[in-house]
Amino acid sequence: MGLRPEHLTTSANVGGRGLAGTVRRIEYLGADTLIGVQPDPALGLKMWELNQDDLIWIRQTGQARLIAGDPCTIALEARMASYFDSETGANLASSDQVSAAGLLPVRG
Repeated sequence: MGLRPEHLTTSANVGGRGLAGTVRRIEYLGADTLIGVQPDPALGLKMWELNQDDLIWIRQTGQARLIAGDPCTIALEARMASYFDSETGANLASSDQVSAAGLLPVRG
């Protein structure tokens, strides 16, 4: 599954609905902020091999209220997800292909 950074949100609501992690980097870009979150290792997420820093990046408007080292929860807009074949990396663009790959449909 792939998501763009602007389709993710993060909050200090630890234990909330979403993926648990720890803020590792904050990059202020003027009107936007990029937040680099290391997912909790207990989740066993397989990060894409091109992701050199093993962080999930979130793009938010304005300045972050989190700082590096803060625990957080990542929420996602599931309807905005793209699905890829884990063996070939091919984009599974249609819902038929997603179902054939054994992925559950996601309701957003």
